[in-house]
Amino acid sequence: MFGIGFHGIMPEFYRKTIDLINKSEKPVISLDIPSGINADTGQIESSAVKAGLTITMELPKPGLFLPPAIDFTGKLEIAKLGYPPEITNNPELLINLLEEKDILPLIPSWPASAHKGSRGKILIIAGSKNYIGAPFLAAASGH
Repeated sequence: MFGIGFHGIMPEFYRKTIDLINKSEKPVISLDIPSGINADTGQIESSAVKAGLTITMELPKPGLFLPPAIDFTGKLEIAKLGYPPEITNNPELLINLLEEKDILPLIPSWPASAHKGSRGKILIIAGSKNYIGAPFLAAASGH
């Protein structure tokens, strides 16, 4: 219904249509971005399609990775359309997205008998004078 240029309040007719789509319990595929989502910020003003799959074109929109839009995107696939390298390699247009496949090779494997005492130490630098809860819990978990 709407593409990446959508901003503002959803007209009533389209809001009702989106509500019907979201309540239909049918598979929903969005092309480029689910309708109702701001492509830059991921914000939803009034209503948005909740897709099970979003197929975005060539360069993913930043809003697809931000809340609340990330909960409406579903599985994300990128369709290559053959944009020239001057566009797809432009640093101003690229998003660095850290994925599981980027992290897994960095995680060392440990023997099954390993325990917290055999895997080294950690220094936690966190919190502030009035906000010590999370750092305290992280530090206490090592005892």
